[in-house]
Amino acid sequence: MSLNKLDISNLSQEILRRNYGLDKHRIKITDFIPVSTNSNKKVGGLYKVHDDFTSAFIWLERKGESLSFVTDVLGLVNTALESVGIMCKSIERLNIDATNQHFLLIGVDGTRYHMKIYTRMFIGSNEVTFSSKLCEFGMFPKLYTSLQIQVEGRTHTIFALFEEISEQENADTYTGSLLRDYISSQNPKFKDDFVEFTARSINLISRFHIALGSIIIEGLHLSKLTDEAKTALFNVKEYLSRWVAKFNEQIKKVGLELNFSHLEEVVDFSNLMTDLEQPIHGDLWWRQLILTMDKLEIMDIEDVLIGSPLYDFASHYSGIINQINYFLHFENLLLSKAKEIHVKLRDLFELSISQKHLFYRFLILRSLKELHYAIKHWENSLDLSGISLEETFELFLNRGVKLEKIRMTANQQRYFLIDTLIISILYHSKLLENFSKK
Repeated sequence: MSLNKLDISNLSQEILRRNYGLDKHRIKITDFIPVSTNSNKKVGGLYKVHDDFTSAFIWLERKGESLSFVTDVLGLVNTALESVGIMCKSIERLNIDATNQHFLLIGVDGTRYHMKIYTRMFIGSNEVTFSSKLCEFGMFPKLYTSLQIQVEGRTHTIFALFEEISEQENADTYTGSLLRDYISSQNPKFKDDFVEFTARSINLISRFHIALGSIIIEGLHLSKLTDEAKTALFNVKEYLSRWVAKFNEQIKKVGLELNFSHLEEVVDFSNLMTDLEQPIHGDLWWRQLILTMDKLEIMDIEDVLIGSPLYDFASHYSGIINQINYFLHFENLLLSKAKEIHVKLRDLFELSISQKHLFYRFLILRSLKELHYAIKHWENSLDLSGISLEETFELFLNRGVKLEKIRMTANQQRYFLIDTLIISILYHSKLLENFSKK
């Protein structure tokens, strides 16, 4: 029986889409790669799975002619780790909504590990490569070990073990608590703490770029921001066109429009900034920052690429505004109360990006890349929104109105973010066009 005729009915469409960006109804299986540890014990195998647009190596187990996701993850991991002297007694899947799969492992000696099983194994190797260097700068959690194999002449990382990262140490959780406290009490201390912590994170990012730029790794090939931005724009064009056609009346009311020629110019402009290019994080936002007792650390660097450090600052700013917008709706905050936070944050970031037109351009690039990821990995029907587009415009444009507190399903929350990403693209395109006319 050919690989492509194996029964895949047990494979979850949600997992295939969320973690791998694959459409179950279009996938084909074209290769099988057995994997063994250094002690030559077989620990299973990888199947090469692809649809019309994406390919991935997925660790599956085969029973007869049926394929399913691996169930005995602990047994698989212990077999792989035996050769490096690590043995774990328990495993717990962490409730992290992410592309990679995250687990808490507890060793027989009590050591606690944060394990990442990479769904994008090739770029997962970037994280393992850079993390060992960044640990020396005190900017990244300690790497214990990883399982890597050679596939098609390239190194692929199946999983890596890092020092434990607790939920309480996650900066996304910390800043969310500050926002909740400010919303519920209106105590300006929490607002000031939020802004001060943001300033601290900006300083960390600046030092992170210096450290990353000093790391030299022979033979490492990284993607370029400009290439990824072009790919993102190409792949979101059809969705953007449908979105704008559906909401054309609302868009016109606020004076926005979709101009693909201008977006192509924004993407092409970044090609002219090669003098600023170096390795950058590539996917920087609050959840990628870890707060410990005496320092901040940066995590999740598998998306490291070549580009301008300004892109990381724009990404961080975009993520903060999305977090504030989320809390405005889900905690029923008067928008005018958040306006001063927005203004202070813009002031902070404009100190890092002194030229506004560059700030707008990189915000557009970030929104394009996020939109590309969202429509590939999430349910994105135009009928999913749990909030009117008019309210989303009010939210994004930061007008002094009060919005109704609402409940949304997980998919509606994701679609709410898709709405805000598209509005961000249109809004900052308009600001950039106006700026260019001056």
